Amino acid sequence: MENPTPTIKTGWKTSEFWQNMGVNVVGLLVLFGIIAAGDQGNVLDKTNEVIGAVQTIVGALMLITTNAVYIWNRSSVKKEEVKAKQSNATVAVAVAKSKIDNDTAQKNLEAEKLRYRPGRDATG
Repeated sequence: MENPTPTIKTGWKTSEFWQNMGVNVVGLLVLFGIIAAGDQGNVLDKTNEVIGAVQTIVGALMLITTNAVYIWNRSSVKKEEVKAKQSNATVAVAVAKSKIDNDTAQKNLEAEKLRYRPGRDATG
């Protein structure tokens, strides 16, 4: 029986990373004086402000990304549509030319049949 190799998550996808990030953010806020050391009542307010700012930034990034992906996909679809129309037009021209060539060939064949009917000589 094979022993499957466990898959390891990318670092930023783990809960440990995000817990560590939260602790680091609070530490940086204290370090830069945004939150005074020992000011426990103010920590929650400041944390809520930071969370609100992060939510705003993430929301804006999601909005921009969603619209960029939509525009990219739509332009790809339009490019393929134009290519398909060009291809269809090329096929239509080829079919029409082929029909004209076939009609001309058919007329030439009928003319040749009339020239060489039984009972007539080759000179006409």
